[in-house]
Amino acid sequence: MTKFDTSTPVLLLAGQENTLSITRNLGRRGIDVRVSGKKSCWALYSRYCKKSYLVADDIDILDYWHNLLITPENNPLKGHIILACNDDALEFVIANREALEELYTLEEFDRDLNIALLDKQTTIDLAQKADVPAPKYWPVQSMEDIDALEGELELPVVIKPINSVAFRRKIGAKLLIAEESFDELRAHAARAFEHELEVMVVELIPGGDDQLCSYFTYITPSGDYLFDYTKSVIRRYPVGYGGGSCHITKWQPDVMEMGRRFFESTGFRGMGNIEFKRDGDLLKIIEVNTRFAGSHELITTSGAPIDWIVYCHLTGQEIPTYDTYDQGRYLWAPIADTLSFLQLRSQGKLTFSAWMGDILAHKITFPTFRITDPQPAIRVFMSIAGKFRTRILGKVFRKRGSKNGDKNSKYGQGPSDGIQDAIMRTSK
Repeated sequence: MTKFDTSTPVLLLAGQENTLSITRNLGRRGIDVRVSGKKSCWALYSRYCKKSYLVADDIDILDYWHNLLITPENNPLKGHIILACNDDALEFVIANREALEELYTLEEFDRDLNIALLDKQTTIDLAQKADVPAPKYWPVQSMEDIDALEGELELPVVIKPINSVAFRRKIGAKLLIAEESFDELRAHAARAFEHELEVMVVELIPGGDDQLCSYFTYITPSGDYLFDYTKSVIRRYPVGYGGGSCHITKWQPDVMEMGRRFFESTGFRGMGNIEFKRDGDLLKIIEVNTRFAGSHELITTSGAPIDWIVYCHLTGQEIPTYDTYDQGRYLWAPIADTLSFLQLRSQGKLTFSAWMGDILAHKITFPTFRITDPQPAIRVFMSIAGKFRTRILGKVFRKRGSKNGDKNSKYGQGPSDGIQDAIMRTSK
């Protein structure tokens, strides 16, 4: 039996469920795992987190990481493997690659390509060059560009950000869907332009959320694939555009083949996962992420220890392998999926018996809950409960404000009072 060296510590930057899963998986193997992120980075509260570096809400996270990792002369974190677990962390590592590589071990990646893949419009252009099917899109930079599309496109369409990080910060959603009228599209576009956001108009690929599927791999500098993994989505919340509330393990050779076609055409290296949506016989690209995904706990509990494989690769050790993984296992986020069920039931698309019967018929993995490490799940529950409380108080004060003729009550300004954002952040 191979004896592995677990002496090289790991620092995880930001993320949520993915970071928590990696922390637990590597921590159980005796690896020292340290974590830095905002308070919604659930791994900060795990028993397997050796040391946490909490970034306060009023502190710029990129500045914090620069001061933590690059500025100090005697840096106690020197020699760590750094894994970026969200888009903020990716941008930081890409921007500071040269300085970081002098002190730490980073994943291998093509800097220019990874920057390009953060741009959703460029990602579609790269897919088209790779002969990978992609949704039709229209570049827009102004309301005049939007108005010029009237009569040219068919609804529904999506206002999709070029840079999803900035869009989420300012809009509080992944994208905006126009289904009813062209005026709805104009309103969504105006909202984005008001915040000086770069967006594009993209066709909404028909079909339910269960047509979404993903391929995961890690490609070495020499072009070797360390593993291949695919899975699908069952439901999302909000339905049609939110984070996954229920995922399923499912090996799909055509998804792997299409994913490899994209990665080989672009010369991609490092950790990558590519998402598609089935449109008839076509697999149309949705997006590419160059990091571990929010569904990471499903991947590892189904028998594919991809974080351990990457660790062994980066430390120059023998690469562990797996022949197969559990099929039909669910990753189930109870609160988000309950809300998804209620939304689908209101549309006449799902009954309670069908929903619950389906869940009980599968092996279940939870995104954050683990009986031996309960604190992260408690933090998730407290976060969501706090948003529900804000929503309820917002309704009370809006009623009082309306009775008093106050149309500008500061409570409950958003369409979902933050609750939708909280659910999406904990179920991506």
